[in-house]
Amino acid sequence: MLPANLGEYCLPCSSETAEEESVSSESGEEEQWDLTKIFSIKELNMSKPTMCDRANDGDVNCGLVACSIWEAKGQAPWNSCLDCQVK
Repeated sequence: MLPANLGEYCLPCSSETAEEESVSSESGEEEQWDLTKIFSIKELNMSKPTMCDRANDGDVNCGLVACSIWEAKGQAPWNSCLDCQVK
């Protein structure tokens, strides 16, 4: 059974979904982040799904289920929930 709030954890199904994002680093150079995985509903519903690893409030992770993985050259992969991905 799917949770009623599944939309909180999934990327929208549309052609407008970004597949890469450029972010300025501290040195002023742009980093290119590529969307490398979108978790399936089966993966989201696992008993221990992948969790978002964005740190909010210091070292405390946001606590939501990750819906995607983003990667950039020289950076650790980022497991992202939809809320943190939009920020």
